[in-house]
Amino acid sequence: MVLVNALWCLSRTGLPEFDEAQLWLVFHEDEDVRFLAALVFAHHREPQVRLAGLALLKRGDLLIGTRLLELSATDEDSDAILSSLADKLPTDDPHGVFSNLIELLEANETIREPLIPLHVYEFSPCMLCRERAVEILVKWGKCPQWVIKEAMKDASADIRKLVEAHPLAV
Repeated sequence: MVLVNALWCLSRTGLPEFDEAQLWLVFHEDEDVRFLAALVFAHHREPQVRLAGLALLKRGDLLIGTRLLELSATDEDSDAILSSLADKLPTDDPHGVFSNLIELLEANETIREPLIPLHVYEFSPCMLCRERAVEILVKWGKCPQWVIKEAMKDASADIRKLVEAHPLAV
């Protein structure tokens, strides 16, 4: 319980100084420890954090893996992210996984693979995640015409408003 409390205290800021020796906590057997450790280490843009995130994706832990990659992922990690999504839809907290992916795309300037926000748009049941995915695609100039046409008829007025002025909107 002390470990969980300590990690919770650090979860909003990260460690004062990155300590690779503590990174094993993202692989801990306790789910709460893993989750909070991911929140702590997601604040650190380090190659070791990136490797841990990729290892977790490979193991099928999409929630923790995507959180760790938020700042540390590089464009070459897009394939690993997409393949982890293609293997199966997230069953453990799909909204958390999709939210993590959106936050990764918003916070990390190095990843510009349009298939990631497109995946969120297609599979997320959350209107806000879908809206943020469309916003990213429009901002990058990579929004497919079919998404624009579909978004123009979306139940969300905010999503419709995002694409109203798009040149492909008809």
